[in-house]
Amino acid sequence: MARPAVISLNMSLASLGVHELLARLHPFRDNPNGAYDHIQVDLAGMMMDFDSKPDPCSVFHSDVGKGDVTPLLGMLELSEKTHEDIGAQTA
Repeated sequence: MARPAVISLNMSLASLGVHELLARLHPFRDNPNGAYDHIQVDLAGMMMDFDSKPDPCSVFHSDVGKGDVTPLLGMLELSEKTHEDIGAQTA
């Protein structure tokens, strides 16, 4: 079975993201923006579904809104090694 090129998928979802940003900056929908908290796209079935998700994500709720933190997500294994770290390991 042939698979579509990645660029067409990326552009479709990127345009959906821009559309969503514009809808939130300049509300033009008939329904409130809160009704579109979660958008699920099935490109193989040519379907798009939206839903309201009033509850915060149980996995990432403690990390939402932190911004740029070091180490990334508070996990040392995700931090970049510095020259000092490498030197300390070899000594």
